[in-house]
Amino acid sequence: MSKSIPSPKKRSMAVRIGGALVALVTPTVLLVASPVNAEPDAAEGKGDEAVLPAPPQMKALEPLLGKWKCVLTNPPPPVGGPQTVSYVTTRKALDGHYLYSDVTLQPGDLVGRQIFGWNPISHKYTRYSYDNWGTSDYTVAGAPDKNGKISFVGSGHEVMVPSPTGKAQGFAMTMVDNYTFVRPGYRVVSTVVTSADGNTVDWGGNCTRISK
Repeated sequence: MSKSIPSPKKRSMAVRIGGALVALVTPTVLLVASPVNAEPDAAEGKGDEAVLPAPPQMKALEPLLGKWKCVLTNPPPPVGGPQTVSYVTTRKALDGHYLYSDVTLQPGDLVGRQIFGWNPISHKYTRYSYDNWGTSDYTVAGAPDKNGKISFVGSGHEVMVPSPTGKAQGFAMTMVDNYTFVRPGYRVVSTVVTSADGNTVDWGGNCTRISK
């Protein structure tokens, strides 16, 4: 490794994993989320005209629906910190063709959103993640395995120290976000992030649904 990942004043990585990431990631002493009407839930039908139903593959992601509390063990130094709690609210959008997760990381100044869908051309699940620091990533996944694990793999940019100038400190990354649906209302999450110079950090946690 030629250099270390910059030490942050705060962390944006955990937002993805909570939504996942994290998810989702992730994540206020009080639950704070983007307005629920920020995404259209359904198309406006015209008479008896049928609306294209959501692809059946989206049912595999329905265990993400609801309001969740995620307890995350953050990455090791120099990125790491104490145990972190995030809150995630996931709903359907666009007639169920997509799910979106609003994620708030305590104490509430870092919020993010994840959008999950199914690509009918590549036959892969897709996930877009972004937050109010400027971090963003795009990942894809195959179907969950027999143990209920689904792995989103992709790349993006991680903002470690945000700036109102539009020129923040951070790094390009590749990443793997794993969600394992252990039972209804409970999932285990883990993330591995690798910077362009080969420096790798990983962390994990668990999420419990607190309401539907």
